[in-house]
Amino acid sequence: MPIVIVFTRKESLMNTFRRIAGAVAFAAITCAVASATPIITYGFDSVTNLTTVTQTYVLPNTALNIVAPTSTFQFANFNQLIANGAVYAGSTYQAGNSTFDYAYTNTVATFSVTNNDAITDMFNAQIVSNLNVDPASTMPTPTTDRKSAGVDLGFGFSGSTALQKSVTVADSGNITVAAGATYTFPSLPVIVGTSISVNNCGSGATFGDPTCALALTRDSTYGGSGYWTYGLTDTSSFGFAGVGSTGNPHLTFNATTYYAATAEVTYEYVNGAPPAPEPASIVLLGSALVGLGLVRRRTRA
Repeated sequence: MPIVIVFTRKESLMNTFRRIAGAVAFAAITCAVASATPIITYGFDSVTNLTTVTQTYVLPNTALNIVAPTSTFQFANFNQLIANGAVYAGSTYQAGNSTFDYAYTNTVATFSVTNNDAITDMFNAQIVSNLNVDPASTMPTPTTDRKSAGVDLGFGFSGSTALQKSVTVADSGNITVAAGATYTFPSLPVIVGTSISVNNCGSGATFGDPTCALALTRDSTYGGSGYWTYGLTDTSSFGFAGVGSTGNPHLTFNATTYYAATAEVTYEYVNGAPPAPEPASIVLLGSALVGLGLVRRRTRA
């Protein structure tokens, strides 16, 4: 449901940002790893002559009005895929060929301000997306892959800690609205986003292109057992200020925003042989073939 907030001119722009962003940030703490099931796909790399296995997660549009979800996804290491039955036992992970890709979008679906006064008022309203690399991410070592992924997504760093990235998704500018009237932001929906795009591939339209994905360097980890995670958090803030208004303006700010993300990791490996059927399975198969033969004879008779 849309967030509806009534502001007065007494509340400053900075205080508004702090109050709403703080409430949303608190809600974000309660969110866990995105509850999605990975899509497992297989392929073949004609350059390396290796089999590929890709884990893909998709977090569909999720409302940001009340809580700020974390798009943190959990990936299995290669030997864990074997243990999970996703890859044949005996398959061998090939170091130096793993890639990671990540993309997110923030969408403003509705954005309006209603003047509840009997006189004309002026205002400026903004929606800002406050992004950060999820500190709970366990992608190997902040100084290598995890940091590289963040840098490619446009985050600055202080040591190994990602700095918040603030993106203005929508800005009304200085608007004059008549008594009882409603201003609606033009050209909705507004969609902003970015994706990993190394090798100067460009942003936004390259997700899933292996030449644009991030090459993973911690091969000893990705070839092992267990899981690792990576994601972003988004604590959108809704800023508002009266500008040049007279009296005590009462304005209703209405906005609906959505967050979406997609992430995938690809490993390359030498495929192992499929498991041999168990003796009992062979006996059952043989019995079935014999049975088919008897039925065929009776039919002919």
